[in-house]
Amino acid sequence: MMYTKIYGENTLTYDDEFDDVGAELENAFVDEKGEIAPNVLSFIGLAFHQIQQCGGLLIVNEKRVGALVMDQTSGNPVNPEDIVSVDYEHAPVEFIRIKELLS
Repeated sequence: MMYTKIYGENTLTYDDEFDDVGAELENAFVDEKGEIAPNVLSFIGLAFHQIQQCGGLLIVNEKRVGALVMDQTSGNPVNPEDIVSVDYEHAPVEFIRIKELLS
């Protein structure tokens, strides 16, 4: 099951091929204020939390992204200065700041 949200020029997708809960997946992206990932940093934080709990992938602008520290998996919005891993299919993993992933 995939859940995609577009924020301006940024496309973010949470993909879990084994998750078939459908509409319940959207509930995983509701923040503490009851809003569905109101911004890109909220979506990334909620996706990292979902990945920690259930597995799956986060794709930001066509790049597979992973959390590096447990603080990033709490479900809270991440900081644009946070460093994450970017996994390329045929290249070594790269470590970059979240703000460098965003348009």
